Amino acid sequence: MARYKLVEIDPETNYKSREIIRFNAEDDDGAELYRKAYLIEKDNDANPDLVKWERCLPSTTVNEDGTKTYHEDLFDDLHSKTSLKDKVVDFFECWLIDKPKDAWRAWKNRRFLLKHEYPQWAEWSFDSYLLKTITEILPRLAADSHGVNNCFITAAAKEMFGDSWKEELDKIDGVYFSDDSIAAEKRRKVDELAASLMKSTYKEIVLHAKLYEFYSNFGRTDDIDFDREWAHTIPFAEGSNREFTAEGYKKMNEMAAEHWSKLWDMVKEYGQTFWD
Repeated sequence: MARYKLVEIDPETNYKSREIIRFNAEDDDGAELYRKAYLIEKDNDANPDLVKWERCLPSTTVNEDGTKTYHEDLFDDLHSKTSLKDKVVDFFECWLIDKPKDAWRAWKNRRFLLKHEYPQWAEWSFDSYLLKTITEILPRLAADSHGVNNCFITAAAKEMFGDSWKEELDKIDGVYFSDDSIAAEKRRKVDELAASLMKSTYKEIVLHAKLYEFYSNFGRTDDIDFDREWAHTIPFAEGSNREFTAEGYKKMNEMAAEHWSKLWDMVKEYGQTFWD
């Protein structure tokens, strides 16, 4: 027998807003049966998509006097049972210790950035730095680009003219220096399509980077809109609030690896176009 709880999900954030009730169940399947029964018998007006079950995390903490305290659910219990004394101590620690330390670190980080032109955290999390660079810079490059790489011009011509793309492209290649209005219109359409292909390609690369991070973090993200759009793709245990089975964890690792491979395959193919 294990301890579980039902929680209510905030539709604005897609995360837990409050705990409803704690209960015992044999396993995750039993927790899901309890959730369904609760919705029918005790709260049939509730939105079933916003009432989920969670596993409790039992643990024991050692107090300052050496005594031990058992917690049914460690993090929730510690948060809810914080005493006034602890809150006062936390307040002064925050403003007299933590805040000055944070300010000192921020100053050191700025000095490092000015000297090396990259943040210091990149030296111990280079993979995250690369992903952050891709997800922040590529959308700007696509939006503010003054030109389009030839590979996208070629792709646009192939899409518009089929097998005769090379001949057609040669015909309109010098259109900027002529009065041929038909050729000029074809050139304009090729350029527009090429720019659209470049933007969609960069958007796909960024999506692979974001999905890799999303899946490798097991569905945790600060981007609420992204979470709302992609959370349905994550293999959470049925009826749970972001709980996984062993098979679910395995699936998440596979999904992350898939997008990691697709990301760098596309960077290999298009990386030499990342300039303006």
